[in-house]
Amino acid sequence: MQVAHHQEPRSQPRRRPSANPFEIVDTQVHLNRVAAGWNEGALPDTLEACVAVMDAVGVDAVLIDERWGSPIANDDRHIEVLPNGAMRYHAPFGELAAATYPERFAYLARIDRKDPEMPDLMAELRRNPGRLCARIEPIPQRGELEPFAAGHYDAYFEAARRHSIAVFVLTLGRVEHLVPYLIRFPDVQFILDHCGGFMPAPQQREERFAQMEKVLALARYPNLALKWSRAPQHTSLDPYPYLDLMPWLRRAMDAFGPRRMMWASDCTQTRNHHSWAQALYYLLHAE
Repeated sequence: MQVAHHQEPRSQPRRRPSANPFEIVDTQVHLNRVAAGWNEGALPDTLEACVAVMDAVGVDAVLIDERWGSPIANDDRHIEVLPNGAMRYHAPFGELAAATYPERFAYLARIDRKDPEMPDLMAELRRNPGRLCARIEPIPQRGELEPFAAGHYDAYFEAARRHSIAVFVLTLGRVEHLVPYLIRFPDVQFILDHCGGFMPAPQQREERFAQMEKVLALARYPNLALKWSRAPQHTSLDPYPYLDLMPWLRRAMDAFGPRRMMWASDCTQTRNHHSWAQALYYLLHAE
């Protein structure tokens, strides 16, 4: 973590030559995993490789969700396991990226609701340059689905409300469990991860589209935004450019409005299905 604090910011962050009249921001990439040898290489070298890939794809900026190990099993080099079983996450790559290229990178925090210092960690979240928001995963694989459904995240969201922290929430399709929190905490900005879809996705097109109907119904809550991510993999059944997504994208834009939608590729997790460039360009070329 210290390398980030001693890294001097560059005076002119490197920018790709852009043909687009707008900035392209990818709001979820496990960016530390993009480059080959990511789990063994030096962080500055990994960062430079990532910047080169972003320039090639055409992405101006990234919100980093730093993740080590597998999606469920964590790499203990950057995680402390506390006596009560809570995990305290560190983000050395995110800190380095935000310090080196502050105009291109920010990162999110993972704060365990069971951490005895959770209120203080939430209070300090925005004090680190480039650290903007939080992300939680109340899913069965982490043993957090039942606590989330039972309202055990109230203290977490109260801390988010108190300190004006936006929270990304992964529901893996169980969007109904989010509704009570949307009602109880109208001043908290929630962002629904990955179009609210199941992972793995249902095989039948009708089931995938039925889930999208549930998600669009949540647009009536003004404190909820939608992360349009993983739709090619988990909603579409068409090949690139995923034409069956276009009606749903238009409906989502109508329901949430452009100020409550954001794009993310989650490219390290979807690379076996489609490339980072495909995740972007099917949208840029949409009519």
